[in-house]
Parts: sequence; C-alpha cells; structure tokens
Amino acid sequence: MYTSIGREQGLTDSLRVIVFLENDTLAVLQIFALSSKSSVCRIIESRKPFRVGDSVETILQIPSPEKALTITAQDTSAFVAKEIKPTKSFPVLSQESPSLIKVQGRMSVQYNTMLFDYSPLNFQQSGLVINLHGEVTGMPLKFEMYGNLRTTARGNTGLFTGGSKNDSRIYRMSLEYDDQTSILTLGRILLSYVPSIGYIDGVSIARRFDNVITGASIGFQPSANLQAPSTMNKKFLLFSQYQTKDSWNTTAGAAYARVWSSLGIEREVLSTSVTMYSPNGLFMYTSGDVDLRTISQGKSRTDPALSLLICSVNYRFSNVVTAGIGVDASRPVYSLSSTQSIPDTLLDKKLRSGISFNGGVYLWNGAGINNTFTPRFSDEGFGKEYSNSSSIYFNNVLNTGTMIRMNYLLNENVLTRTQGYGINLQRNILGIDCGMRYQQNHSDIRQFTMTNTTTTFGVDIGAMISRQITLIGSFDALQGLGSNSKSLFLELSWRF
Repeated sequence: MYTSIGREQGLTDSLRVIVFLENDTLAVLQIFALSSKSSVCRIIESRKPFRVGDSVETILQIPSPEKALTITAQDTSAFVAKEIKPTKSFPVLSQESPSLIKVQGRMSVQYNTMLFDYSPLNFQQSGLVINLHGEVTGMPLKFEMYGNLRTTARGNTGLFTGGSKNDSRIYRMSLEYDDQTSILTLGRILLSYVPSIGYIDGVSIARRFDNVITGASIGFQPSANLQAPSTMNKKFLLFSQYQTKDSWNTTAGAAYARVWSSLGIEREVLSTSVTMYSPNGLFMYTSGDVDLRTISQGKSRTDPALSLLICSVNYRFSNVVTAGIGVDASRPVYSLSSTQSIPDTLLDKKLRSGISFNGGVYLWNGAGINNTFTPRFSDEGFGKEYSNSSSIYFNNVLNTGTMIRMNYLLNENVLTRTQGYGINLQRNILGIDCGMRYQQNHSDIRQFTMTNTTTTFGVDIGAMISRQITLIGSFDALQGLGSNSKSLFLELSWRF
C-alpha cells in the first residue's frame, strides 16, 4: 500500500499505521519504506477493501482511558492515534481474483566500490538481492527466500574475472506448512522463537498449545559463509515459546542446541529470551546464552558458563522524555574440536561486560536531544573504558522540510581516545530525498604516541521512480592517516 504522507508529516521507520473510514478500522499497516513525502506500507491486517479517500491515522502515543478511540477492542489495547491528513488520495487496490500462488517481495541490483591511495586495497562488489515471500491461495502453505548473488574483486582484479570471489549468501530459503495448530518447515531456517540459536539446514516440527509453541529441529549447521549447505556439522534443536494475550504483550522463549561432528560435540548451548512492553510505555528485553561445555586440558567436559547476555529496559515517562538502561556481557565461543590442542592459558575465556544509559528529550516543533553513555568493565576498573554518543536533531526546520542532525562522539580505551563530531542535512528536492553528511574524528593512539584525524564527507540520494521502483545512492570521501579513500554505493530496487 502506497501513501502520500511521509517523514515530513511525522512518520518514522517501522511505524504501525491504522486506516480509518468514519471511525471504522479498515486495516493495520506497517511502514517499511519511507521518504519525506511518501511511504510504502506492508498490510498487517485487512478487514475491508480500501477506497480512494480513506484517511490515515498514525499511532503516536498510549491513550488514557477517557481518550480511547472508538475502534475494535484489539486496536485500543495499546494506542491512541493522532490524525495526519494525506496530501492526496490512496491508489485503489486491485479487485482481481486472487491467483493460485501469491508472491510479494523485493529484488535489488547493487554496486559498491571503494578506491584507496594504495591500489591493492581497492574493492568492487556487484550483486543481486532477492527477498521473496509467497503463499498458496486456500492452503496453509507459504515459502520464503532471502539471499544474494554477489561477486567481489579486490586490488586491480576486475569483476567477473578469474580473480574475483563468489560472496553469495543464502540467509533464508524455506517452505512452511502452518494450519495454526501444527507447523512443518523445510530448508534453511532461522527460528524466530530464540534467534540467537542460529541457523539450521533441515526440518523443523512445532505445535501450538493455546499460548505456547513447542517443537524440535534437526539437520546441519550451515558454514560461516552461509553459502551451499554443509554436512560437516550436525545440529539438533529443542525450542519453546510462550506469548501472552494481555496488555503486557509478553513473549518468552527458550531453546537447547547441540552441534556435533565426527570429532565429537562442537558446541552445546541453552538460549533464552524475554520481551515485554506495557500500555504505560515500559519496554523490556533480555536474551542470554549459556554454553554447557568447555575445553579443559584438551578434553571436553560439562562446565556451564555464561557466554552472552543482553538486557535493556526503556520507559517513556511522557511524550517529552524517554530513558533506558541496559547491561551486556559476552565471552569468546570456540568450536571445541578446534581448541583441543591449545593450552588453557592461551584460550581467551574472559567475560567482557558493560552498562549503557540512554535518554531522549523532545523539545519543540520537531526538535530533540538523544544521548547514550556506555561505561565498560576492564582490568583498569569500571568506567576507564567507555563510549558516549550525543545527538541534536531538528525536523522540518522553519517549515522548509529540512532535517538537521548534529552528533558528538567520545570513546576511550587502553589503546585510543577518540573524539568526533558531525552534521547531517536532509531535504526533499523535486521529489528526491537528498542528504549531506560531514564527520570528523580525532584519535590519540597511545601505544605509538601519535594522533590521527579523519574526515568524511558524504552525499545520499533516494528517489521513488515509480510506485514499485526505488533508486538509492551514497558517496563517501574519507581522508586520514594512511586511509584516504572514496566509496560509491548504488541500488536499484523493485518491490512487488
């Protein structure tokens, strides 16, 4: 669905949009492509046909009970909408009879190059990105394919010559049967129940029990380059997910995974995740992995240890102030057979962790401030290593449609101390989204008692050539100590 409202009217990426006709809900949409004056939305739920002239209302804040909208119960559980009038009518959707197989998706042709002062570092890459979603009309059968066909050339090597490299990837390619009770999936799968458990090439069987989905998968662990299927490592998964239907919108998942080869168990891990958001503006997310095995004195043994933890809590105090806190921790994870011959003292098993604090203040008329501060734990003590990122933004400056964003960066660790600042300007000119970026970073390299200043100047464009075809481009020029380069990225995308 294409609309004639965009970023200048207050829309943001991935926003949920409700279509109304005289307070009657026609559909729920979600934005997946956005420009200054237009947007492309994916249809999440459609209850009635669209008609030219239907008004759009955009979900912006949580309602108080006395301001709840007169719409269906499931739509009023979390949101109140503020009307944004379209600048022109919607297109009328096709009323043709549905075909046997319905396919939607995106195909993109890409070209990327980087040129350095030292020509052996030069880089070229061309590719075709394919993202398809399909379903069979009248049957609980659908398929998904997401991947790319890419060729990379380095130095003075030309594309599509003997010296170029095949960097194609298959991220997902699966066929799924889902009758709302049983789920059977075949292919390269990334399970959404606990995504940190990773990919599997094989078969997955699951079943729904009211609010619970539970199942198992068996197959092979894809190679790190995600190209053709590999049979080197076998993989087995058990998973379960619980999802509430109340206003707290809680989703909790857990999974067990074992990877093994002819050399023995390569990895055994337990993963969990919990997501929760409430009507009063509280959002919580946590995800963790516990590796159940380790290598000690060249032998694999059971020794549970935390290998990954991500936890964040964010709260919207009002339409003006938001704040959050997060914790993260991680340690290196190894294939057990690859480390059997390495002495324990040479294996890095250190747990690295830190805390992050973030806050945002909406000032007035599209202006605001965001800041994120992340102190780290290190051998020198807490907070000796840290990063801080601050930004000030102004949307629709003086009603000209111009957006200005300024940033300041500060990073410090035992090796370097870096300060940086930048500015980003964006405006729609003759239907083309145009942007200009400038960034300067100053680094003190302590080990060598030297400094390095890098500057980057960039230009971005984005144009919707038609309702289905989009062109985007980006050019960057980088200057710094031994790192002068120019880069260009182009993409022509067709959505259908």
